Amino acid sequence: MDLKVCPNCLTAHSVTADFCPNCWRAAKSYNWDQESRANVGCLIGFMIFVLILISLPLLLIAGIFFR
Repeated sequence: MDLKVCPNCLTAHSVTADFCPNCWRAAKSYNWDQESRANVGCLIGFMIFVLILISLPLLLIAGIFFR
């Protein structure tokens, strides 16, 4: 089993691993990928959530005045 040393945290890990499992900065899963569809879905979901949060007080005020 071949090992290599991570330059960030100086721990040994397998050569076959793409990144050091102890070092989160080198992990690809934490980086923003502009081409990922999951990022677009998360952004759309966040925008819908914010629009709902903005509309709730407006609907409450409209309900009080337009009974």
